[in-house]
Amino acid sequence: MKRENTVQLSEVAEVISPSRREGTGLIFRTSKASYPLNPDSLPTGKATSYLLKTGDLVLQNMGNPEVYLVSDADLPDIYVSTYDAVIKCTRISPEYLFMYLASEDGQKSLKSIQTGTAVKHIVLRDLRRLAVPIPDKTDDVYTAEFKERYPENDLTFLPVLNL
Repeated sequence: MKRENTVQLSEVAEVISPSRREGTGLIFRTSKASYPLNPDSLPTGKATSYLLKTGDLVLQNMGNPEVYLVSDADLPDIYVSTYDAVIKCTRISPEYLFMYLASEDGQKSLKSIQTGTAVKHIVLRDLRRLAVPIPDKTDDVYTAEFKERYPENDLTFLPVLNL
């Protein structure tokens, strides 16, 4: 990956770390997630500061850095677990960023910023500095490619994406 063709994640997305709040509700955890998102299968737990929204990327920041793209349109109130980080794209398409982070190159980049010995984790400061390749196509192209690669939100198989 050429350095001049990348930007820091913080330049194209907001990274949010949910914190605990009063109350309870449905809890989304990337490590327990499947496609399509089924709210009836989610556990109830302590509420957090962040409600899941369409277009959010949720990254498991402890253990294997799995990424989940919320593409469902009608969601009830679902809180994101404090074990995950939320990535809200501001200047690139969430489909593009998802396909990059789920790719072999993206996973290598995420694993390269993990710290810890017993339990690997990603420090949000390092995640915000993660180098992300600049998209060379319009958002519409990546949205169409995402829908073609993952019809009906079937993301059980994530092919390697060479950007």
